[in-house]
Amino acid sequence: MLFEGVEVAETGWPQDRRAKREVLRGKDCVILAGIAAWGEGFEQLAERRDAQSAPEVIVQGRDGLTMEDAVVGEVGIRPHGAPPSDLEIQPPLPVWIEGRRQAPRRALGAMLFADVGNSHLSSLPVASAVATYPAPMNADKMAPDEPAGLTAHASRNRASWNATSDEYQAKHGGQLADSGGTAWGVWQIPEAKLRVLGDVVGRDILEFGCGAAQWSIALAQAGARPVGLDLSERQLEHARRLQAEARVEFPLIHASAESVPLPDASFDIVFCDHGAMSFADPYRTVPEAARLLRDGGLLAFSHESPILSICWPLDADRGGETLSLDYFGMHSLDDGEDVSFQLPHGEWIRLFRENGFVVEDLLEIQAPADATSSYRDAEQIAWSRRWPAEEIWRVRRVR
Repeated sequence: MLFEGVEVAETGWPQDRRAKREVLRGKDCVILAGIAAWGEGFEQLAERRDAQSAPEVIVQGRDGLTMEDAVVGEVGIRPHGAPPSDLEIQPPLPVWIEGRRQAPRRALGAMLFADVGNSHLSSLPVASAVATYPAPMNADKMAPDEPAGLTAHASRNRASWNATSDEYQAKHGGQLADSGGTAWGVWQIPEAKLRVLGDVVGRDILEFGCGAAQWSIALAQAGARPVGLDLSERQLEHARRLQAEARVEFPLIHASAESVPLPDASFDIVFCDHGAMSFADPYRTVPEAARLLRDGGLLAFSHESPILSICWPLDADRGGETLSLDYFGMHSLDDGEDVSFQLPHGEWIRLFRENGFVVEDLLEIQAPADATSSYRDAEQIAWSRRWPAEEIWRVRRVR
């Protein structure tokens, strides 16, 4: 969606209330340009064109304005078509600047801003400029990057990934880079071959557990509008580094996939390659994906096969040829370091159906004959030639 047919006001934003109202009159979008500093008492004002749209307001600060400089100002929102006198000024809200969250003084809601820089307004997508999501209830007590309401297993997994992220990227980042970003699982089978996601051009896509965002970067380069979400702040630091190297920008959200701070029906595709669907509770993540997807939206994810799960003792470093874990009742798998999750196939299907999904495909992945992987050695590759170590679900949201 572009600014085509939308009347835009670009202004330095006057201090006089009457002049402010004149700027707003008849406009669908207001761009506050040339703000010397945040929090100087200016009001960020916006109109809603319909009940589903985000307040369309863009703040363009001076060159070099950083998150550390930012102090959130006031936000006023009024319904589309309402007279300027109906403007409601709300308390300061938390703001994301260049994908990073600025801590609020107080919060009733939140806004997501992308840095518009010197972009040409005629080609700037509204969706990439501003979106909204509910703020957590205890936002006024949170540190800037502290997700709210983490479950015990989420806190453990977050700590584990923060501790091992550097080692993980050093060991596996080369293979992920060599595959071009859009390839599945430990064997890095190309998306061009499997066609799990389908056409991504112009699609709003949420990556559940993006890690260093290799997938999302490649999807952005292919014409998608991705958002990367991860619980590990260290992984997101790697993601920002790779974004800068690729000269690609999209939002990165520090949050749990069990409780995503984004509005309903925001995405065409929710997906992950292992990621959150392996390390978060599916009884929480599947309903979240259903909430976040639009009608007809796709949930697709790869994860460990239940066959490998029941053949992998919790105290071992690999799967074997003996059934070691109970299949029935399988859910949380705690090896003392990480907590991962798995369900029997029948339970996955029931969970999908209960949340409005229709199963389109289940791809059980056999290791290629010439497989190599930074994740698996020769013995594990041989195992995966006989039995599926990974699988990819493809389910469609039908409201």
